[in-house]
Amino acid sequence: SAKRILNCPNEVLTQNIVRYTQNIDMIRGIDRAIKTGEPTSFDLKTSDHRIMDTHITQISKGVFSEHATGVIILFIDVTSDRNSQQMRQEFFSNVSHELKTPITSIQGFAELLESGLINDPNAGKDFLSRIKKETQHMTNLINDILMISRLESNQAYDAPAQLKLPSLIQEVTTSLQPLAKQNGVTISSDCEDITVVADPKQMHQLVNNLMGNAVKYNKPGGTVSVSLKAENSGIRLTVADTGIGIPLESQQRIFERFYRVDKGRSRKIGGTGLGLSIVKHIVQYYKGAISLKSALNQGTEITVYLPLSPEQTSKKNSEGMEQ
Repeated sequence: SAKRILNCPNEVLTQNIVRYTQNIDMIRGIDRAIKTGEPTSFDLKTSDHRIMDTHITQISKGVFSEHATGVIILFIDVTSDRNSQQMRQEFFSNVSHELKTPITSIQGFAELLESGLINDPNAGKDFLSRIKKETQHMTNLINDILMISRLESNQAYDAPAQLKLPSLIQEVTTSLQPLAKQNGVTISSDCEDITVVADPKQMHQLVNNLMGNAVKYNKPGGTVSVSLKAENSGIRLTVADTGIGIPLESQQRIFERFYRVDKGRSRKIGGTGLGLSIVKHIVQYYKGAISLKSALNQGTEITVYLPLSPEQTSKKNSEGMEQ
């Protein structure tokens, strides 16, 4: 285990520590513990990207010999804790940045209006419209942050209800029609008659975020295709578009909070950078799976599978008999 942690190929024992590691913190910590008895602790990053909380302590006199001539090194794998801590720090940093941008914009437009320098009524209306837009962006951002917080703490589950998924998809399609028409995008769906017992708000968030992104990041004349199938005591929802696509290097991070492939375009269309992260959290909440296929300038396909139990999902065949 020590060889693996230290990435050490040396097979010979009882040699100087420098033959087993070149980590300067480790060497200095051992030297300090032997010479002064002062313990040392630090994080050691391994070659396989783990983080070890490392503690170096002098062996007390009489434990193994009459003299204190050695040290004990304790490694504790804290990779998960450190990654969680880093994610929390990045989250708060990103939230602060995302809120600062619209607040600064609102303050600037408000100060211009307050100064009385704007005499053109059309310019005043434009500033008020921009303030309203930035305020709505902040509201959407805060709502998305609260949703993720509730999902992570398992507090986002309301009373379950029977929900006809084709009707939900049609409802979302109708709400997206103005934006789709504006962008020259056509939405089509192929949905089996599936009813689930689930949280309506979560299902609406999941469908709306997937379809909304497919419309927003599409190209003029593009299409959005939605497929809903019953499969293995669960449901499989696929949303495919013919849009701008996602670069290969970004596909592993697309579900991270606040991650944007094109930050300028995302802010221009009013995205919060949390939509797909919310989708991922909802899928995890139902112990499902999510997959992505994408190619630049060809489009993106996202598939969600939710393994709902038999009492949670039902499908009626063409004769109306429940399967």
